[in-house]
Amino acid sequence: MIEKRNLTLDFAKGFALIFMIVQHFSVWLWEGYSKSTSVASENPIYFAAISLSAFSAPLFIFCAGSGASFFMEKYRDHKKIVKRGVLLIITGYILNLLITSWFTPASWYVLHLIGFAFITVPLLSVIKSWQRIILFWLIFGLSIVFQTLLNTPYSINSPRMGDLELSLPFLRFAFVEGHFPVLPWLAFFIFGYNGAQDIAQNRYRKLLLQGAILWLIAAIFASMAIFTDLAELNPFISRIVTIRIRFYPVLGPAFLFLTGSVPFLIYIFHFAVKHFGFFSAWMVSIGRISLSVFAAHLFVKQLVYNSDMGGEFSKVFTISVTVAVLVFCVLAERLWSMVYYRFGLEWLIRKFS
Repeated sequence: MIEKRNLTLDFAKGFALIFMIVQHFSVWLWEGYSKSTSVASENPIYFAAISLSAFSAPLFIFCAGSGASFFMEKYRDHKKIVKRGVLLIITGYILNLLITSWFTPASWYVLHLIGFAFITVPLLSVIKSWQRIILFWLIFGLSIVFQTLLNTPYSINSPRMGDLELSLPFLRFAFVEGHFPVLPWLAFFIFGYNGAQDIAQNRYRKLLLQGAILWLIAAIFASMAIFTDLAELNPFISRIVTIRIRFYPVLGPAFLFLTGSVPFLIYIFHFAVKHFGFFSAWMVSIGRISLSVFAAHLFVKQLVYNSDMGGEFSKVFTISVTVAVLVFCVLAERLWSMVYYRFGLEWLIRKFS
């Protein structure tokens, strides 16, 4: 039986997944992405769509946190959600072994992170809201501390985030230097967990205020980097105030800007679901099978790169394939829902927990 769902969160997950696929397919397929020096100026609309993927991981992790809060409110079952977390981490490591064109056995991606976050839910469920806020800031601070101690580069690529030659690679990538390490990405999950009841009760003013405060702090930190010499004083302060668009690794201003943006995006999605139901239906559809689609789309890279065709296709072909895949997902969800998404990743996680 399909449980009653929060359509705003489904929309958010659909948005996150769609633009992640747009970005990934452009990198994996399009020859112009890596060979052109002026992608933005020559392809402004396409580049804008690709750029929206910057919000994909923050939204997805935030929604996982909110979903975990709703789960605990309904079931109050610590053991069940911990099992789901363990299963997600296992799934992540299985994908590491299968998607060798991208990951190594030690890689730590978004499924691993959400799985770890689920394991922390028993703690999050028994502490108060203000204590979770303190934990949010503690995680942010610890991420800067450990990046500084490890002398993490200010920009790291996929090979570096899976390099087994580094010391303690499994712990290093899981907690500090992976694609989505616990420090600081667990903070997005906590933010979502804390905001779940505000979403459920349509208290968006409170969420938007929190987002605005985070934006303000991000602007203050960024201004310190621009107008003062604080970034040059020591590595710790530098990582707090340095402005970098990429979030591998995520630094102070980028972390705060992305976190602060989530409430505004969630409110926009809430408005779209409420007033443009037909328009938003396809986003919601993909959001309902987001884990399954996420896992399946990784095999596209494996296929393309194993065939030595990475970055060999035209923009028209790349966009056509992307649109075809997304339309297929929407239609498949409608048919799949009739059998309650049987054998999908979401179904398997529920089945074995």
